[in-house]
Amino acid sequence: MEWCGKADGTAGGEKSFTMNIRIPGWVKEQKDKKVTIRVNDTEVTEKAKKGYVAITREWDVNDVITIDMPMEIRKTEANPKVVTNKDKIAIERGPIVYAIEKSRQCPDQQRDNQ
Repeated sequence: MEWCGKADGTAGGEKSFTMNIRIPGWVKEQKDKKVTIRVNDTEVTEKAKKGYVAITREWDVNDVITIDMPMEIRKTEANPKVVTNKDKIAIERGPIVYAIEKSRQCPDQQRDNQ
């Protein structure tokens, strides 16, 4: 998956089979939950079942699959009952997690207290 939330790939063979495309759980945590899957620029209308979209067809070596997932920025706060994670948050964008820890004291305050 690229940084923009869009990925392309090929099916890789001239035969009939089912390709299962996983829809990650983090998509459900966003306001925009619309995942678009296209095969050769034609939108796939199958709905996800148990987190997967199944595409059954006669595949060609030149078929191109495009998946476009929204990647919104989300803030997740740690459970306050977990003492070691108190006051910690994570910033997430799609599958990427950026962890941030709040400082208990500013560096200037530490110097003043010494």
